[in-house]
Amino acid sequence: MIQRRVQTNFFPPREIRRLIQETLPEETDTHGEPPKYGFLYVPTAHVRALHPDSMLVVGTRGAGKSVWWAALQDPDYRKLVVAQTTRTAPFDDNTIVSPGFGVRKNPRDYPDKEIFRKLIGIYEPELIWRTIITWHVTGKEDGLLRHTKAWEERVGWILQHPEETSHALFDADRKLADKKQQHLIVFDALDRTASTWNDLKSLLRGLLQAALDFRSFYSLRAKAFVRPDMLDDPEVSSFPDASKVLSSRVSLDWPRADLYGLLWQHLSNGQRFGRAFRDRCNNIFGLTWREFMGVWRVPSELRKNEETQRSVFHAIASPYMGKDQRRGAAYTWLPNHLADAHKKVSPRSFLSAIRTAALSDTNSNKDVPIFYEAIKLGVQEASKIRVKEIQEDHKWIGIAMKPLRDLVIPCDFTDVYRRWKEADVISELQRHRDIRPKRLDRGFAGVREDLLELGVFEQMPDGRINMPDVYRVGFGLKRKGGIKPIR
Repeated sequence: MIQRRVQTNFFPPREIRRLIQETLPEETDTHGEPPKYGFLYVPTAHVRALHPDSMLVVGTRGAGKSVWWAALQDPDYRKLVVAQTTRTAPFDDNTIVSPGFGVRKNPRDYPDKEIFRKLIGIYEPELIWRTIITWHVTGKEDGLLRHTKAWEERVGWILQHPEETSHALFDADRKLADKKQQHLIVFDALDRTASTWNDLKSLLRGLLQAALDFRSFYSLRAKAFVRPDMLDDPEVSSFPDASKVLSSRVSLDWPRADLYGLLWQHLSNGQRFGRAFRDRCNNIFGLTWREFMGVWRVPSELRKNEETQRSVFHAIASPYMGKDQRRGAAYTWLPNHLADAHKKVSPRSFLSAIRTAALSDTNSNKDVPIFYEAIKLGVQEASKIRVKEIQEDHKWIGIAMKPLRDLVIPCDFTDVYRRWKEADVISELQRHRDIRPKRLDRGFAGVREDLLELGVFEQMPDGRINMPDVYRVGFGLKRKGGIKPIR
């Protein structure tokens, strides 16, 4: 039976802070690398996304697209996935995974942005992607294209030899089927394939066409990890049977229980204090841990039961975000304040907030490892990171948000409009040809709609504009009684 009262002696404050510092990543980007071996966590909602038949996987920045792109290519990581999803494993040990594009430059496996720019001036994007897939599934250096040395030469050869290509793909598919194998080609960081939205749009459409075409094979599959906003333009899906691709999309969502499940995965696998954490979870909360391939797996009770999660979290952090329950419970407060307007929380933001909170001087001389004021500082840091990330993905947002600094929200859109007009935001955005909002031709209303679509703005029932804290704090807007914006 789980104890419901808070255990103030659950873990010595200094040790839990060291454990968090040891296990939660300081870096906010994976740079195309899988997480440390023991920290791989598979949310229930992601199992379907990892299946080879799921050709379109959608996730916001920090949701895990690059993590899965990298982890799927490593046989040991795939074994960990299978171990965490034994009843619904998305693949088996026979699956082959190759990179079709990713954040790391790798001209041996796929073209880079400069090569793509040259190729799309000559060939159809679908043909380019078909060439990349053929290069991998027919054997690369010893396969169909073994006599070619450059990507332009390879694409040209595929164009001129359609029948030989079809036979080679058919033979590769049959050999895999005979061995009961599948070959999956994974694509990530697609925003890095081009410098302009028009080129990126064409390449994305071509990739979705190629992925759909390869569904006709028995053992050959393509999987694209894509940001949701990249699919909003109708031209991306302007090809026959595009609905078959879009309707099969799977989202990398992170429900609250899985955010905390990810936290437990990290803490339980710490080298120095992980054992102490597991032992206290066992002794106080009756949670039994099991090991697989040197990795401790989070008990099902601690993965799925939110009351159990709440008890454990409130044993290492302030149970309330103030002196009593009127300020809300820390367990629910933290993810709520890290969500965008679509109620999506990035696990990267979540872990960053907890790490910052644990290392804050605000915890000094407190009888709880993580004090509630430190959690607020964690949200500030997470917001700063999130704002930086979204400006990297959409460079125009910084131009639109700068005039709104110190604006008190919620507010009428007329207040936003007035500031944008005074700063001549439309003219400023028009001067940046390659980084404009998609609906800039509709003026301020179009910019507003783009911000709503991205989850930066939120429209309240009474029509006023609001902004979630994960963006508001970092962009420097104010809210009465809310977390102070970053200066």
